[in-house]
Amino acid sequence: MGPVMAGKKDLGPKVRDLPKSPGVYLFRAGDGSVLYVGKASSLRDRVRSSLQSLPSTR
Repeated sequence: MGPVMAGKKDLGPKVRDLPKSPGVYLFRAGDGSVLYVGKASSLRDRVRSSLQSLPSTR
Protein backbone atom coordinates (compact mmCIF):
# COMPACT_ATOMS: atom_id res chain seq x y z
CA MET A 1 0.00 0.00 0.00
CA GLY A 2 1.45 3.37 -1.01
CA PRO A 3 1.66 6.46 1.20
CA VAL A 4 -1.52 7.99 -0.25
CA MET A 5 -3.53 4.90 0.59
CA ALA A 6 -2.09 4.64 4.10
CA GLY A 7 -2.73 8.35 4.61
CA LYS A 8 -6.37 8.06 3.55
CA LYS A 9 -6.98 5.38 6.16
CA ASP A 10 -5.45 7.53 8.91
CA LEU A 11 -7.37 10.71 8.06
CA GLY A 12 -10.89 9.61 9.04
CA PRO A 13 -10.77 10.92 12.62
CA LYS A 14 -9.04 14.13 11.52
CA VAL A 15 -11.70 14.89 8.90
CA ARG A 16 -14.37 14.89 11.60
CA ASP A 17 -12.41 17.60 13.45
CA LEU A 18 -12.22 19.94 10.44
CA PRO A 19 -14.47 23.01 10.51
CA LYS A 20 -17.54 23.23 8.31
CA SER A 21 -16.60 26.86 7.70
CA PRO A 22 -14.94 28.26 4.56
CA GLY A 23 -11.20 28.06 4.12
CA VAL A 24 -8.26 27.07 1.96
CA TYR A 25 -6.49 23.73 1.68
CA LEU A 26 -3.26 22.39 0.20
CA PHE A 27 -2.60 19.11 -1.59
CA ARG A 28 1.02 18.13 -1.11
CA ALA A 29 3.34 15.69 -2.85
CA GLY A 30 5.20 13.03 -0.91
CA ASP A 31 8.21 15.34 -0.64
CA GLY A 32 6.09 18.10 0.91
CA SER A 33 5.93 20.36 -2.12
CA VAL A 34 2.56 21.98 -2.79
CA LEU A 35 0.71 20.47 -5.75
CA TYR A 36 -2.55 22.40 -5.48
CA VAL A 37 -4.11 25.19 -3.42
CA GLY A 38 -7.88 25.24 -3.26
CA LYS A 39 -10.70 26.97 -1.46
CA ALA A 40 -13.94 25.57 -0.13
CA SER A 41 -17.12 26.84 1.46
CA SER A 42 -16.90 23.87 3.88
CA LEU A 43 -13.45 22.44 4.52
CA ARG A 44 -14.83 19.25 6.07
CA ASP A 45 -17.10 18.49 3.10
CA ARG A 46 -14.36 19.26 0.56
CA VAL A 47 -11.76 17.03 2.23
CA ARG A 48 -14.29 14.22 2.68
CA SER A 49 -15.22 14.48 -1.01
CA SER A 50 -11.57 14.34 -2.06
CA LEU A 51 -10.90 11.27 0.06
CA GLN A 52 -13.93 9.43 -1.32
CA SER A 53 -12.66 9.92 -4.86
CA LEU A 54 -9.37 8.13 -4.06
CA PRO A 55 -9.15 4.36 -4.69
CA SER A 56 -10.23 2.22 -1.75
CA THR A 57 -7.67 0.72 0.64
CA ARG A 58 -9.74 -2.45 1.10
